[in-house]
Amino acid sequence: MLDCPITINKGDEMDYNLIMYWGIISLCACFYGFIYYEMILRDEDRKQAETDAFINAVMRKDIK
Repeated sequence: MLDCPITINKGDEMDYNLIMYWGIISLCACFYGFIYYEMILRDEDRKQAETDAFINAVMRKDIK
């Protein structure tokens, strides 16, 4: 077993908790970014559906 901590560059101790926290923050940021992006796509799709429905309603009104 190692009695001394793993070191980098002349005695600087590596903080594994800091690496873990950055990883968790990155995962959360990616997840929230994905959800936000999907919300934007859903809003654009809803607007396109409303526009298509309006155009179809106008076209049917003109035909009759």
